[in-house]
Amino acid sequence: MQGHSHLQRAADASCLASARSWRKEAEHLRDNADEAAYLTAGQRATLLREAEAAERQADWWLDAIAAH
Repeated sequence: MQGHSHLQRAADASCLASARSWRKEAEHLRDNADEAAYLTAGQRATLLREAEAAERQADWWLDAIAAH
């Protein structure tokens, strides 16, 4: 069973890394939406929707940890 817990920790670490990556992407998208003055309202809205999608993806990875 020790091998299983090692594999579990590795899987959890991978899920956490993926969640962090998606959260960072969401932050980057929001920053671009807020700071890029040349964007149209539609472009800004698209970036914000993409940020929300990235947040949902991060949540999915965190839920994967809780599921196992």
